[in-house]
Formats: sequence, C-alpha cells, structure tokens
Amino acid sequence: MSSILLILTQKYPYANGESFLANELEYIPDRFDEIVIYPMLICKQDDCLEWKYRKPLDQRISVIRGTEFYRKRNILRHALRSVFSKDFWRELNHLGKEKRLTAGNLKLLLLYMMRCRYGERVVCRNVFRRLSPADTVSVYSYWMDYDAYTACLLKRKYSQSITSCITRCHRGDLYEEAARGGYLPMRRVILTETDRICSISDDGLCYLRRRYPAWIRDNLSVSRLGTPDYGMAVPADRDSLRVVSCSWVRKVKRVQLIAGALKAVNFRVSWTHYGSGPEMDALEEAVRSINNPAVECCLRGECRNEEVLREYRQHGYQVFINVSEHEGVPVSIMEAMSFGMIVIATDVGGTRELIEEGRNGYLLEKDAAGEQLAERLKQLSLKSREELAAMSARSREIWREKYAAQTNYPAFYEYL
Repeated sequence: MSSILLILTQKYPYANGESFLANELEYIPDRFDEIVIYPMLICKQDDCLEWKYRKPLDQRISVIRGTEFYRKRNILRHALRSVFSKDFWRELNHLGKEKRLTAGNLKLLLLYMMRCRYGERVVCRNVFRRLSPADTVSVYSYWMDYDAYTACLLKRKYSQSITSCITRCHRGDLYEEAARGGYLPMRRVILTETDRICSISDDGLCYLRRRYPAWIRDNLSVSRLGTPDYGMAVPADRDSLRVVSCSWVRKVKRVQLIAGALKAVNFRVSWTHYGSGPEMDALEEAVRSINNPAVECCLRGECRNEEVLREYRQHGYQVFINVSEHEGVPVSIMEAMSFGMIVIATDVGGTRELIEEGRNGYLLEKDAAGEQLAERLKQLSLKSREELAAMSARSREIWREKYAAQTNYPAFYEYL
C-alpha cells in the first residue's frame, strides 16, 4: 500500500514563477511515500530549473512532462471531448446569463477544457493506471485554474482511490478582474466539487463568498503562504535611505511610479530594483529622467531568487516598495519582512494583511501617484535610527507570527 501526493501546477520546476512552491515542498510530511508533480503548461523543449539551479529534488519526487498536446490529432480529440461534455454547455449557459458569452470567452473556454482533458489523460496514464487497489492518492492543485478543474475530472473518475482533493487560490486564479479577459472558467465545478479551497488571504476568502454565493459550501479556509527564515539583514548606515523593489517589470507592477516619486525628493535615497520584463525599456528611460543628485538608482535586471535573497541579507535595505495595481498576498513582501524591512505598498488584494499602518510600513491608495509615495519616503527619512529599528523589528515579528514557512506549511499539509 502506497500513499501518493499528486501536485498539479503550471510550470514548476521548469520556470521561476512558482519558486515559492519549492519552499513548500520541503515540508511535505513523511506519510507520503511518493510525490508526483505535473506542470500542465510545460512543453517538450523546456529545461528543468530544479535540476539546473536549485538543490536536487526530494528523492520521493518525480515529475511528469506532457509533450503531445500540440499534435493535430490530439487537439481534435480533446476538442471533441470538451464540446460534448455537460460541463461545457453548463458553462456556456452561465456565461449567457451573465451576458459574458463573447467570442473571446468561448475560445478561452474551449482551449481551457482541451488542456484540462489532455492533463487528465496524462495523469491517468502516468499515475492512476499503475495503482494497486490498496494505493491512495491525495490531489493538490497549486492554482485554482487549469490544474484545479483537472483535479475535479480526476476525482470524478477515480473517487475510490482519491482521498482528498484540495486547491490553493492566489491572485490571477482567484480575482476574475485580474484574469486575462476578466474570465476564469469552471468556477462552479471547482467550488462545488473540490474538498477544500485554501485562499492565501482573508481578502481572497471574502471575495469568493461575495462573488459566488450560490456555489459556496463549507469547504473554504485561509492557508497562508510562507517564506523560510533567512535571518535579519545587516544594518545599513544612515547616510541615505536604502530602498529596494523586486518584481517583473510589467504594466500592472507600475515600477516606473517609483522613479517618478524620486524625481523631487530632497533627501538622500538609494534605490535598487531586481527584475526585468516587457516594460524594462520604459523603466530605464524613467530612471534616466530622474536627474536628482540626491538619488542613486541601480536596475539589477533579472536575478534568481536565491541571489536576490543573498543580497537582501548583505546590503541591509531598509524599505521595500510594491506599487502594483493587483496582488494576492505578495511573496516578495513576505521575504522582505523576514529580513526586517519596512514596507510601503498599494492597498490591493491581501496586502493590507501584511502591513500595520505606521508600525511596520504604510499603505498607499490603489491609484496613488508618485507624490504620495514620495511623502511616505520623506516621513521615513525624518525618523530617528531608533524609530526605524522599531518598525523593522515589527515587520519581522509580523512575518514570524503569520508568514513563517516552518509554521504555515506543516499546518497546510494536515488538510491532505
């Protein structure tokens, strides 16, 4: 008899976007004899970052790589299976009632279901067909998206072997307005057929109850993400305010707003940004336009998470800034708080659950202009060393109470 944990995700361990899942895997309990990861959005040519850059996978872990989805004969087969399913027509009816039955949403729904049907087939072939009658499987979907609906399809088919079916939900897989096209398919199926839905924030839990009251059952809970303890950063000198940001450089992240805020400051600031993306040229132009002798800027570009965390510890940044338009609960802020950084961030998603106004940082309005950010930075520049140290200590204390990996992840795995 074997106990298997099946983790359905999107790209891990082949891409950096799910590096926080890597932290979580270290806390999987010994009661699972085997752990199988299926990244649903991976193609044949992708390379495994886990093997190239990170420490080796747990010896219990194996990774499935599906490679046949884009073959023409398979696309046709999965399209037919999708179109002739009851779920497809029920979803069309739901879209019609909400007046969202557009050509774009229809295309998205069909591609979504095709990918999930293909994923179901891959997992059946690689996991369930080799099970003995005594083997059990716990299915864990890291996102409430393709992977969560695929988990529901598997649960229908292998209910005798599956002991639990759980999904997390974060941001783009939770808030419809943050999703591409403002539409997330198969909410009804996922909400009603999944054994437990774990939101990473209180805000996410409230959103589900408010947005889908007809489909909500008593299967919702909050299970926060967490980051490892890297220790407090080396204290920085007080010659300048040392500020850092870390994110993809995309429109939604609004990193250029930081550059705009620094144009008119009259106190010394050193700002470092980690991350790259499609808006990098615009960010570089914004930095060149600062033209303020009191400001030093450094754009580090794309860096691996391990490198960023190492530099956090060495350089003693005092303030972390996040001015994104949408968030779930930013892991980047959790990491910064674990080093004792003061946080300034926009009040979006579950970000307010990380910040106690005036005690470990400040919340900005969602549509805040650069002037508001500049004013908050000025407030910090005028504080004494002791006041900044108190805010820093409170940041780390909040992280320890609510976002420590060694506490949160073992508690989460009790659900499985």
